[in-house]
Amino acid sequence: MRNKLATLIIPYVFPGAGILFALVMCVEAYYVAFVSNPLGSVWTAGFVTSLPFVLGIVYTGVWLPNSDIASDRYTRVGAWFLGGLGASLLINLVIMSSTPLGSRLELVSWIRWAATIGGGVGLLIGTFETRSINRAVQMERERVRAEEAEANERLLEYLNATLRHEVLNSANVIDGHAELVRAEHDGSRTASDHIDTIQSRAREIESVIEDVRVLLDLYKNDGETTPTDITALLRTEIDTLRAAHDNVSVDTSMPEEAVIAANQPLRRAFANLLRNAVEHNDSDVPRVEVAVHRDTDTVSVRIADNGPGIPEAKRDTILSRDIRHDTTHGLGLTLTQTLVESYDGTIELTDTGPDGTVFTLTFPRHGDRVTMDAP
Repeated sequence: MRNKLATLIIPYVFPGAGILFALVMCVEAYYVAFVSNPLGSVWTAGFVTSLPFVLGIVYTGVWLPNSDIASDRYTRVGAWFLGGLGASLLINLVIMSSTPLGSRLELVSWIRWAATIGGGVGLLIGTFETRSINRAVQMERERVRAEEAEANERLLEYLNATLRHEVLNSANVIDGHAELVRAEHDGSRTASDHIDTIQSRAREIESVIEDVRVLLDLYKNDGETTPTDITALLRTEIDTLRAAHDNVSVDTSMPEEAVIAANQPLRRAFANLLRNAVEHNDSDVPRVEVAVHRDTDTVSVRIADNGPGIPEAKRDTILSRDIRHDTTHGLGLTLTQTLVESYDGTIELTDTGPDGTVFTLTFPRHGDRVTMDAP
């Protein structure tokens, strides 16, 4: 509130100060013209040197609101003005204390000269410094935009490579097995195995295409979020997991509601982690544990399984955006990381080994409640 008030007042301070200085100079000029001028050319020199600074102070007050200087930096310009004025007055008052003054005119003109010169110089420095800061901020913004454009270009290249790697390879496998089915179909076990492979690969293609669609939707929305209850998203995806895998055991520990700033694509991140916990699990009974914890500032989601763990050679690159590091998890974990980070969250491989793997996701907590259940 104080800063806002200062930004409203400061543009009027400079013209006000300039007009005050001008009035003092007019009084001095009247006194010199019609009463006396004990200072002679000294007063004239002080008057002439003060005049440009007075005009500059008034002009700055008119120019500042229409300049490219952000209003939240007005206080910085004002601080330089007051600092320069105060420093100049202090120095000259020290000099004046040891110098005998011949008249009141000398006292007034000296103080006026010190104030206009000091305030004008301080205002000049403050204006140039603030504009330099603005230019630096603008350059930084342009650099960030350039980096974002480069990152988006890399993303598109990555998506293109992913589609070629996942979709094209899977399509080739489908085509090959379809030919085998056509040649060998006689109701045998072999034909059944080939059909199962075709169906499996077809599901993989559908999954990859869905992941790509979610990514494109995410970037199209450009960071737009709403209060989202992640427990509702998790319950929906857990129900889907149970429907797809009859033998899976899922234990949950979740509050009634845990709200973050996100949107519906986040459910895909949970779906990928839950699906991986089962599909890469060689236990007789795949077991998944899902826990949600809320504290003052964050919401964390812990997803653990009883699978064989992630090989040590892949642990450092499991969340890498380069699919060449891990073709078994493909786009899924990359999409998961991208989604989580887009909501200012983090994902961490907390633990992995022969007893299972644990992923922990952490998000900033949102204060609003959700009035509608997430679909």
